[in-house]
Amino acid sequence: GAVARGVKAGGGRVVGVIPDFMKALELEFREADELITVSTMRERKQAMEEMSDAFVALPGGWGTLEEVMEILVLRQLQRHEKPTVFLNHAGFYDHLLAFFEHMIAERFGRPTTRSCFAVRDTVPGVLEYLEGYKPTPPDQPWFVTR
Repeated sequence: GAVARGVKAGGGRVVGVIPDFMKALELEFREADELITVSTMRERKQAMEEMSDAFVALPGGWGTLEEVMEILVLRQLQRHEKPTVFLNHAGFYDHLLAFFEHMIAERFGRPTTRSCFAVRDTVPGVLEYLEGYKPTPPDQPWFVTR
């Protein structure tokens, strides 16, 4: 809500995607310029993925984590080349990023998967990254067939 209100206050356009059950709980942002109602959380993620030019993971909870993980998996599988960036305000994502390194160290991920996302500590840093983003093709597939 705070981000949506800030966007509106700055003259921006807000598009919301909300499942029926959340709308029934009156959790929608009623000031949105467009509010898309879907049946399930899966449909919500699909709609957001299709409409988005980029993905920014703000500090958040389980839903944020689940959504950004799906986007990272799709990037790793080369299903999109959209920029994905974590806003690591006050080190919020430090433990998750350390876990990513642990996965790579234990060979459950390749070092090249680090290029699937960026990490920035400030909003201006996120915006600078997005403005300068150029997709880079992976130098090797995520899988090994030998």
